[in-house]
Amino acid sequence: MTGWRKTLVAAFVVTACAGACGSPAVDAPEFNGERLFADVQHYAELGPHVSGGAGDEATRDWIASELAAAGYDVEINDVPHRIWRPGPTTITAGEGTIEAMVLGWPPETPSARVVEGPLRAAADAGEGDIALIRLVRPITGPLPAGAQTQLEDALARGAAGAVVLTETISGAPYAFNLRRDEEPRSAPVVVAGSLPGASLDGALAEGRVAQISIDGVYTPGGSWNVVGRLDRAGTRTVTVSTPRTGWGTSGAERGPGVAIFLALAHWAARTGDADLVFVATGAHEIGHSGMDQFLVEGAPPTARTALWLHLGSSIAAWSWADEASKSAAEPSGENTGTRWLVYSADLTFTVSRLFTGLDHQHSPAWISAFGEAADIRSAGYRTFFAFAGAHDYFHLPDDDAANTAPELLEPRARAAAALMSRSL
Repeated sequence: MTGWRKTLVAAFVVTACAGACGSPAVDAPEFNGERLFADVQHYAELGPHVSGGAGDEATRDWIASELAAAGYDVEINDVPHRIWRPGPTTITAGEGTIEAMVLGWPPETPSARVVEGPLRAAADAGEGDIALIRLVRPITGPLPAGAQTQLEDALARGAAGAVVLTETISGAPYAFNLRRDEEPRSAPVVVAGSLPGASLDGALAEGRVAQISIDGVYTPGGSWNVVGRLDRAGTRTVTVSTPRTGWGTSGAERGPGVAIFLALAHWAARTGDADLVFVATGAHEIGHSGMDQFLVEGAPPTARTALWLHLGSSIAAWSWADEASKSAAEPSGENTGTRWLVYSADLTFTVSRLFTGLDHQHSPAWISAFGEAADIRSAGYRTFFAFAGAHDYFHLPDDDAANTAPELLEPRARAAAALMSRSL
């Protein structure tokens, strides 16, 4: 081999090992699958986790107590936003009344929350109509861009209100995220599940009059960020984050992230000498408000941050053929198609090695970063890793702990710890 080829190969090996070699195996009791699953179950039992609700408050207190017990200095920071306390929300078409949920912030005036008109497909809806938009198995946080355009166009043409019919695995309505700075709508828009689809199809075909009725009240309030800091007079900081809130019990959406977050917090407190910052953010479903606020007001400086590890959605979840297979506890396998790893370029070799065989999709951040990983990248943090994704019961009220399992949680927790150990 010529000298320049030897030099090139040696340089490649050094570069590769800087990101992939020498991460110690992590064998700590915190990463036992049964222990992690017990925390997922506890998290789900505290729900629903809607920002500002009782489940959010209980989860806040639980995580704060765990961080304090592990030796962190704990602070709880308010994340203010308006809160909509929903009452009965319905669609009536003919003799049938369908339960629904609000999409976006409803009109501020109570009288504007009750409207009726002929039910029309959104593309055909005009003055005084109720526009209908149909979505099959959505997996995004906010309303998809195409549906948002259909909705805005129908309302601009004078539609009195709109219904988004979501076809989901359980038939329950899909919950779409909000924005904190979004203004209340001038017309009521609601989301229905797919179980009542037949009656809406009949009303649509016949152009029957439908009524949307939204009850509820606006209140001041908000959610909270729970922050644990462990200052060990180190020269670098490692930050770990996870969203704490969601639309329902969020068993497999948020539960694995919360469980692995707590496990890492206890383990890292006795490992290495880097300073540690752990943050469980609130108001995730309201435009990532908790993360946005933390990045401005509480995050460590980018220059001394050796790693930001983000435990996002749907880290470990089963895939189900249908609702019957879920009821029978017979998954069709792991959910692999819509769970992602997002990471900075310098972690490429490490991530490839540690997550080989765990069946995640890869989204290198120099190609595409999304969710809160995009927020972290935009804030200037250069070395970061994030889980992100969806699963069959994502954003559905019936996302319980049974959507994950100990054998799914443990290998991902150990891989996350091995990744983190490089920077501790």
